Amino acid sequence: MHNPETTRGRNELLARLQTQSLSRRSALSLLAGLGLTASSARTTLAAQEAATPEAPPEMDMPPATPVLGEQPDGTATWRVQVGGMSHEELIDAMAFFPGEITINAGDRIFYEFLGFHTVTFPGDQGAPPLIVPEAQALGTPAAVALEDTRYVVNPAAGFPSGPPVHDGATYVNSGIPDPTAPPFVVEFTAPGTFEYLCLVHPVEMKATVVVQEQGAARPHDQAYYDQQAAEQLEAILEQGRALIEQYSQASQATPAAEGGTTWEVAAGVGEEQAQVLRFLPDRLEIKTGDTVRWTNRGGTEPHTVTFPGDGPPPELILVEPQPAGPPLLAFNPDVMQPAGGPSYDGTSFANSGWLQEEAAEFPEGVEFPHTWELTFDTPGEYTYLCALHGGAEGEELMGMVGTIVVS
Repeated sequence: MHNPETTRGRNELLARLQTQSLSRRSALSLLAGLGLTASSARTTLAAQEAATPEAPPEMDMPPATPVLGEQPDGTATWRVQVGGMSHEELIDAMAFFPGEITINAGDRIFYEFLGFHTVTFPGDQGAPPLIVPEAQALGTPAAVALEDTRYVVNPAAGFPSGPPVHDGATYVNSGIPDPTAPPFVVEFTAPGTFEYLCLVHPVEMKATVVVQEQGAARPHDQAYYDQQAAEQLEAILEQGRALIEQYSQASQATPAAEGGTTWEVAAGVGEEQAQVLRFLPDRLEIKTGDTVRWTNRGGTEPHTVTFPGDGPPPELILVEPQPAGPPLLAFNPDVMQPAGGPSYDGTSFANSGWLQEEAAEFPEGVEFPHTWELTFDTPGEYTYLCALHGGAEGEELMGMVGTIVVS
């Protein structure tokens, strides 16, 4: 069962996205990996009230974070950081900090989200995929071929599972981050060793909670885990910086059989738990008739190469209220599927579609290309973006963006 208050808060936030009360950049940040803080303005949501009459007209600010340390009843509350990022360098750290923590039965962990992640204890049912065909989310069978269906956020993965109490067997899931919801705090009631993961990054992002008997001596305090977390985060960021240095050099160029030159650009790079959300090199000067080949080198992290042309970038998520339950969060086909090409004149919309080498967050059997090419036949300077990790403020593209200069 979904918590009604959490669902209403999330619906309200998503309604602001749909009615453009949130900027495009903030919306993409919420739904695609750069994190989001609540905006300062409160807004009346007539459209959402029509779809969800019980929704409150104003967005409440989230409650204060819980008090850490030993509690009056002898239990303790701990903090684990969920993800980390250098916004200046656009390096995303795909990890829980710390990666392992030892607590006692009866203790709680406050999971502090710093990015687009989930905290998911699979329990006996196993971990569901984050993204499923639309018909599956609505309860009807469907093929999984991209051309046959839209893909949506799986409600079982994208929304909270219920009371966050973990006994070793129960499925406990935070859902995708919601700045309007109460802090996500999990209570652990049974001793054992419990592994959990992020459903958005299920390959790289896993961690462990060791739960001792109630009353046992705890081996470390919060300061120890905070220090360990800081060291782990810095090591991942250093790994990302090395990747930036490696791929920021001049693009490799090879003569094309039909004339001109083919240039190589990395559409994101990643290694283990470090993901660089950048095009490298991010500025490339070429000649008319040359071709650029983008390769997603981020492994499990998806990206797009999207030239908006004369229009705004496409929205990543289409928010569709449902008669009951949470809204349907559908991935925009204009983002997921290729468009335009094979040549580009600077005015039309051109898009690689979803590029990903290993689609771990999709159902088994779903595959995507991880390279895309475009030939430039018109001189000019063209800015493009990843529709998952970039956005626009006014006419300026921001986030994961690149530039092609054609002379």
